[in-house]
This record gives sequence, structure tokens and C-alpha cells, in this order.
Amino acid sequence: MSPKQASCRHSELRELATFLGRADPWYESTVNTLCPAIHKLAEMPPSLDTSRTVDPFILDVITYYLRMGTQPVYFQIYTVKIFRDLSQHPAEDIFLTELKVKIQDTKPPKDGFSPRRRGAAEGPGAELNICYQKALLSHRAQEVAVSLRATGLVLKTFAAGDTEVSGPAPAPPPAVPVTDHTCLNVSVTEVIKSSNLAGRSFSMVTNTFRTANIQIQSQDQRLLTLLLDKDSRRTFKDVVRFEVSPCPEPCSEAHKSEASQLGSHGQEVEGTKAKPKPLLMPINTFSGIVQ
Repeated sequence: MSPKQASCRHSELRELATFLGRADPWYESTVNTLCPAIHKLAEMPPSLDTSRTVDPFILDVITYYLRMGTQPVYFQIYTVKIFRDLSQHPAEDIFLTELKVKIQDTKPPKDGFSPRRRGAAEGPGAELNICYQKALLSHRAQEVAVSLRATGLVLKTFAAGDTEVSGPAPAPPPAVPVTDHTCLNVSVTEVIKSSNLAGRSFSMVTNTFRTANIQIQSQDQRLLTLLLDKDSRRTFKDVVRFEVSPCPEPCSEAHKSEASQLGSHGQEVEGTKAKPKPLLMPINTFSGIVQ
């Protein structure tokens, strides 16, 4: 692993550790305070001197936590459908903490790619169509569709400390398996065009919102690059469109065909599809409650 990859991985681990520290005071005061020592220990070359006494303190602390932590904090896993060609089936992948989107340099359009709109404003970024379901406390479905010019965006499954998101801090995801409140924190860097006597100028504004499902498609010749969980090995280039939604369990009833039921007149009627059961990754803690 290169130093840059190691730095990104440590950054992601710090975000997870910060979130777990907010959920569990013991984790914050014990494990998080050992993070620098754990990193140094992992980077140390193995010692060939068998006569040296090894201090098992760090190993004992982590083992104790793994054995005694019984209250889980649940992390929603998200699935992303990636379209490089709208006429072809998408590739699929999953992510746990973050999906980052960058705008690529201009390339000739591919088959099935939406043509550049006449009169589209020249400038940095790309014209994007964004459709998402707004996260509301009432849980009512409210679809939002917007078109804007952006230089990039970041989708985070939780805002640990909200160090990379501007605006009011969104509430952290729940520590109990009440997944109706689990949602993505989306940060979009929008390009604002203005004209004055000196000519045309552009400024950047960061907009944030929360959603559980989102679809984004480029509307001109600018393609997208996706980076999943800050892992350079999971980079997808030349993307036209992508769709993100909570990943359902493989055995979820939503994956089965809709059941046929007998109506009051003896005719078969199509049953309604069950709500997908989300696929969650539990991490056991002592508290299991976000404070």
C-alpha cells in the first residue's frame, strides 16, 4: 500500500473511530487514545529477537472489547448501480462510508449518452440531473428533481464530526436498528454563474441535503469518476449515470416475486411487494447508543 493509500485508509478509520467513540464512551477513552500506538505498531517490522518480552496491552484491550461488547451499532450498506452506457446493463458495487464523484475532462459522447444541450453554460464542472427522495421526519415520500452545474459531490453514510460537510450538522445515524432514519448526507459543490461589466465569472457554493435514494446523470459530454470508500482500487471511470439505494438483504422478501393471493371472488390478485429488509453491518460496543 502506497503512503497516499495508507493516509486515505487512516482517514477513513479515524471517521469510523470518531463515530464509535460518540456511541461508546469506553471506546473513546480507551481505544481511540491508542490509535497512534496502533498505527505505529502496525508499521513496525517484525522483530527477530525472540528473547524480547512483548507487551500484550493493546492486544488485550482490543480482545476484551471484542469479547465483552454486546450492544451493536448498525451501519447501513449501500448499493450503487453504475452506467457507462445507458443501453447496457449497469455494473453494481457496494460501499459503507463514502462515495465521491469527480468530473472528468471532456470526451466525445458514446452511444446512448445524452447529447449536449444547446445553450448550456460553459464553465467548470458538468450539468447534472439529480433526482432523490428527500429525508423527512414524517417519513412521507417527497421526490425532488433538480438540474444544476457542479464540480463534484460527496455521499457520506454518516457525518462523523461533519468535518467535510458545510452547513448545519445533520444528526448522526441511529445506533439501534431503526433504519427509517438512516440516510445519506450529500454535499454538492454547485457552480454559480454571474455576469458583470468585467465579463462572466463563476463561484462555488456547497449545498447539502439528506436522502436514502439518489440518481445522478450527466447531461453533457462530461463523464464522471466514482471513488468508493476512499479505496483507489474501487475507482469507476467514464460513468454516465449512477443510482444509490440501501442494499437489501439477499434473502429479503423484496427480492422474491410478488405473491399471488385469492381475492374475495376467487380470482388471483397480485400482492403488494414487501418493504426491503436492509443489509446492516453491526459493530458491537458496550453502549450501543449514540450520545
